[in-house]
Amino acid sequence: MPSKLKTFCGFVSVLVAIAATVVACATPTWEYNRAYGLTTVSGLWTTCAEYEDQNWTNKLCNNIGITKVDAAIRYCRFACIFGAIVALGALVVPIIVCQKKKWIRALNVASVLIMACGVNMLCATIWYALKIRDSENELRYGYSLILAWGSIPFYIVGGVMLILGFKDDEPKDYMASSGAV
Repeated sequence: MPSKLKTFCGFVSVLVAIAATVVACATPTWEYNRAYGLTTVSGLWTTCAEYEDQNWTNKLCNNIGITKVDAAIRYCRFACIFGAIVALGALVVPIIVCQKKKWIRALNVASVLIMACGVNMLCATIWYALKIRDSENELRYGYSLILAWGSIPFYIVGGVMLILGFKDDEPKDYMASSGAV
């Protein structure tokens, strides 16, 4: 695979991961429970309950808050927000540095940061899934949690593709001019 195609695929993969992370963080369906006509969905920011009767449906939502929340929710909030911001910054900084001809080191650092964002999301989603599993009710994983899980491979593959793409594109005279040869 040519190096420019690897780099492009890496950038697109990381952009998909960032979009999936932002959507997963913003949507309220990390856990889903339905029993006896009562549907409960809970996310990182809100909890909603919907009661269905024969003639009417009543929906009640409540904000979770910031300070008095479970540690898993706090860490997932941090992982989503921090991961999206760091990964976006890691994509933008090498583009700016590319114009100054120091793109190889900048992209290697950016790629490692992007893969670290993927590992951070992995830890957060595992912790939240274990929190759901420990509850006594029969809960199902919501689409937001599944979307957050889905963003992890895009972070990892995107970081690897960026490293491979720019490693192949490394100029030969770079090593000679740095005094390594």
